[in-house]
Amino acid sequence: MSAKKFFEGEGPARLALTIARICPRWLGGVICRLFAIVGVLVKTDLYAVITDNLRHVVPEASPRALALMRYRVFYHAARAYYDFFHNVGRGKDPAHFEPPVRLAPGAQERLMAAYNRGNGVLVLGCHLSNFDLGGEAIPMLLQLPTHYQYLSIANPTPSMQFFNRLRESQPGIRITPVSPASLMQAVRHLKRGGIVVTGVDRPIDENDEPVVFFGQATRLPCGYLRLRRLTGCAVVVTAARYVQGHYEIDFTDALPWSETGDPAYDDEVNKRTVLAHLEAFIRQAPDQWMMFVRVWR
Repeated sequence: MSAKKFFEGEGPARLALTIARICPRWLGGVICRLFAIVGVLVKTDLYAVITDNLRHVVPEASPRALALMRYRVFYHAARAYYDFFHNVGRGKDPAHFEPPVRLAPGAQERLMAAYNRGNGVLVLGCHLSNFDLGGEAIPMLLQLPTHYQYLSIANPTPSMQFFNRLRESQPGIRITPVSPASLMQAVRHLKRGGIVVTGVDRPIDENDEPVVFFGQATRLPCGYLRLRRLTGCAVVVTAARYVQGHYEIDFTDALPWSETGDPAYDDEVNKRTVLAHLEAFIRQAPDQWMMFVRVWR
């Protein structure tokens, strides 16, 4: 069995939840470091995927720098899952999470400016740092009079289903795997001025659209183009990052949106706008990019 297949099961996720609940943070840190050491010594399919993705993001990295980043990806992933399981569902204020989750300077003002337009906000994220815990904290940090619809991957694996149940323990969050019904629900929610959140840096299937990401051709989901076209909502990009003892969530301003009347041209311009902001966030901390599927094939 591949490492990826192993971690797609619900059993490892339940075991991680149990460990995170009973282990103090110092012991959790030791376990995470041991996991990272095993990750770089046992060259599984995840090792190969992480290496390939990093080479595209930081092609100038020396072999030694690449090796250090690869170790840190494994460590940050283990740490993020420990922190998520340690904090999720306990009803604590994000300021009292261990470690705390905070908004970056100016992030709340940027998101509020988009929200106050009144035509809904489509928040596009990436798998950077503890995006799970960040997603849990956002409703409590922003305190907006709306629920948050999170569009997750269609046909979730058992581990993803387990994660989704935990995420929905936070009031105000609805997890809806992508389907025709959930997309129509998202359209209605945006038209009512609500907030819809989804990740756009993970390849899904053959329906993904061709894009240029970090200067290389690949295919990524671009359903956000249709959601924006149907609703006229504001579009912002978000990311989480671990910095100086806490997780920090940032939002861009509402993105400028090309609407020339030429759909093909507009789609290309708007895809490039979204991906440029994702690239900027990921470049800030490439060793915190938790992308465990091969992005470039």
